[in-house]
Amino acid sequence: MDGMMDRSKLPVGIIVITVVLSAIIFGGGVYLYSSSKFEQDQQALKNQIDKLAEEKEALDARIDNLEKPTVQSQSGVGTIETTKQDTQNTTTKIDESANWKTYSSTTYGFSFKHPMDWEVRDLTSGVAHEKEYVAFFGAAP
Repeated sequence: MDGMMDRSKLPVGIIVITVVLSAIIFGGGVYLYSSSKFEQDQQALKNQIDKLAEEKEALDARIDNLEKPTVQSQSGVGTIETTKQDTQNTTTKIDESANWKTYSSTTYGFSFKHPMDWEVRDLTSGVAHEKEYVAFFGAAP
């Protein structure tokens, strides 16, 4: 009878070994597929990076070959000029107050510029105080 019990356990042992070996083979296949897929994706990304680097170099070359633009400001007061070396850090100063008038207060010791079309009115006359009153009226927008 002992021989019969060993024979009934034999198929269970074979089934367990078959399942374990199948799991190992399946897991190895998944690992190999994932590894090759990872390498393919990594190579594709490297190719994209190389392509973008080439496109950037081509765009940089186009920027370097641009002519120097000259732009007239809206107020007509100054011009903006940039050169090839200025394209990275262009800082342009336009003196929009070049044609402005200057108001000065001798009483309080200050002055400031204002547009030509502003009207300055002295409102001090008729006021009982010793203070200076001035109003500025600009053109309607």
